[in-house]
Amino acid sequence: MNKLRILLLPFSALYGLVVFVRNVLFDTGILESKTFDVPIICIGNLSVGGTGKTPHCEYLFNYLLQSYQTALLSRGYKRKTKGVLIASSNHSASDIGDEPKQMANKFPSLQVAVAEKRALGIQALLSASQKPDVIVMDDAFQHRYVKPGFAVVLIDYNRPVWNDFFLPAGNLREPISSLNRANCVIITKCPANLSEDKATQIKERLKLSKDQSLYFTTLNYGKLYPLISENSITENLQDYTIIALSGIASPQPFLNQVQSLSNNTIPISFKDHRDFNKNEIHKISKVWKSIDNPRKIIITTEKDAVKLKELEQFAAQWVKQTFVQPLEIKFLFGQQNNFNTEINNYVRKNKSNR
Repeated sequence: MNKLRILLLPFSALYGLVVFVRNVLFDTGILESKTFDVPIICIGNLSVGGTGKTPHCEYLFNYLLQSYQTALLSRGYKRKTKGVLIASSNHSASDIGDEPKQMANKFPSLQVAVAEKRALGIQALLSASQKPDVIVMDDAFQHRYVKPGFAVVLIDYNRPVWNDFFLPAGNLREPISSLNRANCVIITKCPANLSEDKATQIKERLKLSKDQSLYFTTLNYGKLYPLISENSITENLQDYTIIALSGIASPQPFLNQVQSLSNNTIPISFKDHRDFNKNEIHKISKVWKSIDNPRKIIITTEKDAVKLKELEQFAAQWVKQTFVQPLEIKFLFGQQNNFNTEINNYVRKNKSNR
């Protein structure tokens, strides 16, 4: 641990105390957790930073939308609006947030709502003309004013929670003991060749109950697609110079993927959920102009793409030279069917009780 983090440990202790007291207030009923007559799945984590919530949400929507009218409820982090908002095709990323906009674009039949107070967002969805069969709450494990029926907690394989500290010295929002509120835990971003022995070691460290499931997933990168549909690229990219443009919490896996496409890769990384303003555009332009290779393109993430596509300054210069790197998850050890069954059993049972 570096010196700065050591200096922050007293603040981490104070943060941990506040979290402990807050959880006790909810656990004892002094603070109320509302329940609703609809299946609610919460996807969250114990730590800040990228644990892979977005691709895991997408996996859920791909599965649930085959059988159920599904809704996403998000806070809409860094959106320019306030209160409850039921998204439509006219809403931009700045209206509802970049991740909800990404979901709305990828899943046209998905109902999307944003609300700082999730209980109000659920009430709005249940008051809509087409009520959802199931609601997925994104990044809401710490939002205890709503009690989900099924809680999924994600843990980054590369950042084990048992070796971490509370904020601000570490990355933990909650202690590992909070996993007792989870129905299942997913270890994300695992190596594709993760051994069963290593998986067993992780299971022993977590000490989950017999009623809690443990899954392991890895990241898969799909085929590049253009930012605008009329553009395409089919050539080998090794002769290209590529700007790897991202504004995500953990850019290294994305950068590794782009570098596998070309040895001539220039990373430009901004903070997570970054709005691309004049300073960012100037930085991109400066790097672009410095590249002598006439074969040059920009590759970005799906989350960043929804903002870049709406940004006139970016579209005017690079919309035809920009491609998007899709990302999906894959379950290891043949666990996909078990996860699907667990999710489906919960939704079917609770939907039929309505």
